[in-house]
Amino acid sequence: VQGRTVGGEVLEDRAAVLHDHADLDRSLAGLDGEGARLALPGAVQAPASAAIDAMKPGRHAEAIAKSREVIAKLPTCADCYYNIGQAYMAKQDYAGAETAFKKVIELKPDSAEAYTGLAGLYNSQKKFDLAAEASSKPTQPSGGAAGGGGAEASYNQGVILFNSGKFAEAKTQFEAATKADPNMAM
Repeated sequence: VQGRTVGGEVLEDRAAVLHDHADLDRSLAGLDGEGARLALPGAVQAPASAAIDAMKPGRHAEAIAKSREVIAKLPTCADCYYNIGQAYMAKQDYAGAETAFKKVIELKPDSAEAYTGLAGLYNSQKKFDLAAEASSKPTQPSGGAAGGGGAEASYNQGVILFNSGKFAEAKTQFEAATKADPNMAM
């Protein structure tokens, strides 16, 4: 990930966050059952590639449709739901994005990216309390990503607190982000 985004807004020139096939490949490699390893990769790989390719030029409806094709064959594909959430955010379909990000959290409770996506969604809707709650999950050792979400999660939390008028708390988060990663300083 290059740069930083908050609330779906690009704070620095950066590419969109897209998940590649690495997690999907790991999911497929772990499948049990005779023939599952041979039958699913070919059936899933083509629509997964098409979904990711569609996200890059902004063909969001196509990306959603292709991701849903993968989900039909692999219902536990958290990355597919995450990409659907990102596509819905780009389309400003906030209800669809929220549903997708919550599904990621259901499937993968330690997904800091899903909590950050949800926080960005709520921040863009000026639902700062919900944004702060979602954004705090990746920074909590027992919730979100193991070991915390690091500098980016602290920075995002600071932006949400700043947007909600909690300047002293925001400053603390910005300082924590800069301490964890000096490149976070603007």
